[in-house]
Amino acid sequence: MEYAPIKNILRGFIRGNAAMTKMFFGVMGMLFLRTRYVKRELRKLMKNGRECGKILDAGFGYGQYSYWLMRKYPKAQLTSVEIEPMMIEDFRSFLRKIKRENVELQELDLTKMTYENQFNLALSVDVMEHIEDDEKVFANIYRSLQPGGVFLMHTPHIRAAAKEGKGAFVGEHFRDGYRTIELRDKLRNAGFSRIECTLTYGIYGGAAWKLLQKYPLTVLNKVKLLFPLLPVYLLAVYPAAELSMRWDMRCVNREGDGILVKGWKD
Repeated sequence: MEYAPIKNILRGFIRGNAAMTKMFFGVMGMLFLRTRYVKRELRKLMKNGRECGKILDAGFGYGQYSYWLMRKYPKAQLTSVEIEPMMIEDFRSFLRKIKRENVELQELDLTKMTYENQFNLALSVDVMEHIEDDEKVFANIYRSLQPGGVFLMHTPHIRAAAKEGKGAFVGEHFRDGYRTIELRDKLRNAGFSRIECTLTYGIYGGAAWKLLQKYPLTVLNKVKLLFPLLPVYLLAVYPAAELSMRWDMRCVNREGDGILVKGWKD
């Protein structure tokens, strides 16, 4: 499935409209289970004294996590980087409209990032699966952190029983995802000594993902004229999906299609 055409349609709806952008961020928070996992971990990390620190949002996309961080932790110094100029332009315009200034935006290729000992926390959500030279990025992020800093990332996970060469659901991905042991090894090679992994999108989360993302996006890729019916469909399936996402976050998933990782720089 190609996600870019759908992203372009959504971008057209919210571009230049601050109210629509805020609503869009809110809807994404409701529909994407990974957002709930990431925000839960950010709250835990911020309780450990990082609220007033320096934060890197590595590959901010639409900017929904940067927006949440700047509102939740206004004293933090936030640097948000992205490689797509259009995404940067849209998010910068949004920030101007809402008069937010506690964030620095940079157009940057993560494989060429040169920050050193600068951030207390680095965040990267569903970015690494798009990058070929991921080990270079892991090393760059490690170098960018201050001693004691934390790297928080989420990415697709390859289940133990998955067949090789299955192919990613999203066509723009360079890789299907990571196996847990592979991701641990790459982070250790980058320098991270303490690593914690949590599997997401287990049985319940996977069901919610199919209802809220896989099925509708598959249909819309084939018949874009059905896009106006998307809200009706989502309203119909959302109650079941909401319960599934809540159960997923309460469970300890032994298998899952997503993985949330924290790595510390000693």
